[in-house]
Amino acid sequence: MLEVVERIKREGWDQFSNRHGDWGRDMVFFLARPAVAGGMTLKQLGERADSLDSWAVSKGILRFEARLEKDPELRELLALANSQLSKVPI
Repeated sequence: MLEVVERIKREGWDQFSNRHGDWGRDMVFFLARPAVAGGMTLKQLGERADSLDSWAVSKGILRFEARLEKDPELRELLALANSQLSKVPI
């Protein structure tokens, strides 16, 4: 999921993950949340993302969902990410 978002953004995790207002980190959380990926808890996601707590991961997902409602371009990017993820062998 991270690699897909990095490709879409044309930036590495280190460049966007802590940038204020950037949707990249929150998209990774959204794509990797248990309901979608099945298996990673919010705590596990946070530990892999600069030692964030599960509350911060949860807030990031909620923030991303709210942004999706208002931003059609972001919805298109999410659809692109989902399309690329569906092509990844399990």
